[in-house]
Amino acid sequence: MTIYQHIRHPRISERLADRPVKVADVFRRDSAVNRFNTKVAIAITAVVGSMWCAYAFALFDLISLPDAIRTPTRPPTRTQEADVQAR
Repeated sequence: MTIYQHIRHPRISERLADRPVKVADVFRRDSAVNRFNTKVAIAITAVVGSMWCAYAFALFDLISLPDAIRTPTRPPTRTQEADVQAR
């Protein structure tokens, strides 16, 4: 004799029979402009929604790192401003 008896919810079998919703199915395709927009949106999502986006941002960070290191982190003092104006 068991204390707990599992009863499966009826919606689970319905959900397992349906296929997942895809982004391409959601976009409108009634005109050439919408079809083109859909293709571009799917292409951008496919590229940006992956590790390629992380690689691109990492490369951008590495390219801008030397300038970020050379830039002072605090505002110049009055003495430094006077030196710049005297030049």
